[in-house]
Amino acid sequence: MVEVDPQDLNFRARKHSWLGRFRHENVAFRAESGRKLVVYMGDDRRGGHTWKFVSNGTVTNPADKSNSRLFEDGVLYVAQYNRNGTGRWIPLLLNTPTNPVRPTRVGEAELASFGKAQRDAATRLPRRAGIAGQTQDGGSFVMDTANEATALPGYRNKTLANFYTSQGAVLVDAFLAANLVGGTPTARPEDLEVHPRTNEVFIAYTDGAPGSDGYPDSRIFNVAKYTAAVNSGQQSGGLYKIIEDSPDGAGLTFRWQRLAQGGEAGTRDGAGFANVDNLAFDSQGNVWGVTDMSTSTHNGFDVGAAGKQNTIDHSKTGNVSDFTGVFGNNWLFYIPTSGPNAGTVVPFSYGPNRCEMTGPTFVGDTMLLAVQHPGEDCPIDDGTVLRRSIEMLDLNGAVFNQTRTVSRGSLWPSNTENDRRRSPMPAVIGIRRVRSNGTGQFV
Repeated sequence: MVEVDPQDLNFRARKHSWLGRFRHENVAFRAESGRKLVVYMGDDRRGGHTWKFVSNGTVTNPADKSNSRLFEDGVLYVAQYNRNGTGRWIPLLLNTPTNPVRPTRVGEAELASFGKAQRDAATRLPRRAGIAGQTQDGGSFVMDTANEATALPGYRNKTLANFYTSQGAVLVDAFLAANLVGGTPTARPEDLEVHPRTNEVFIAYTDGAPGSDGYPDSRIFNVAKYTAAVNSGQQSGGLYKIIEDSPDGAGLTFRWQRLAQGGEAGTRDGAGFANVDNLAFDSQGNVWGVTDMSTSTHNGFDVGAAGKQNTIDHSKTGNVSDFTGVFGNNWLFYIPTSGPNAGTVVPFSYGPNRCEMTGPTFVGDTMLLAVQHPGEDCPIDDGTVLRRSIEMLDLNGAVFNQTRTVSRGSLWPSNTENDRRRSPMPAVIGIRRVRSNGTGQFV
């Protein structure tokens, strides 16, 4: 993570190594007078971790730029989730004991359903000569259900000092070090935000499917469709939250909850969205989310000129990533976090073809929103229309077929049909309420 100051042209960018080196997508702060600076982060990869940094020093004035120094002295922690809704923060320090999670534990749900886990519930650990039959240092070693019995003993009952020569080495190899100390591999945490009223930490876990990077813990996250029942749960990520046991957020234990599971609302536990990504809170404490479904599944069509239909069969088991096609394009929604409608997904706006909507930010009563890559990997809209029947679930969990008709490409933000002079372009837009007419309309 690198700090810049757009208001000071003479400010030299600062790399904050204590925040770790991994696939950062955001940081969320708790900066309160008289308390330690607390920073929450996610590692945007399959099997990536949820992180917290706590400064050793305290915040005097949250608006003081000198708080930057607090990033230079503190501790980086990785979250470990227990299936009973509790958790703890494990420090990434040289004296931290090593205790990797068994792949057979990580893949428990798939092993129970199918007798085998995708990619054998692989976990990556630092390669060291003399451990698990390795003859060289550097890179990663893949431990899985096939080699767990012989590999795991060599990685247990040591400390990080047995694998890294300095604290700096631990921080720049944070992902592997976190696996080594027993951090929970998760479902691609892309955005974390702190609730402005409760200080609960909301986390957008985008996708539960395993990959070459790692395997999310199936005891905590839905990593596949486990049964042939058409309304069986789907792996489309979810919105979770962490509730710290300590009032200042600097403690070592917490509770966690799944606020909303991704997947069709007709599934047993689906909330009616897939692949939630960026989050934002409004002044009333509602949490807003945008989705990041792969453009190769939008509306049940693959990208490219052919408009090939993706197969959607609700009796299928395992990895069902094409199911996101039932949701159409990427979109924006909000969820009240209090009151009679708490937990209800409220759709708000729908993006143009083959785009991702990102970075919702409130400035006064206006939401700023970025529309990325409209028309991605498709020809410029020439009027070609794609049609298909797409299999979906109704709210009772039964299959029905919807006729879907969509344009193959996009000319957004042009509003002229078949305007061949324009190419689709990304943009930042603002959405605000039209207050004068009292209709609740937006522009």
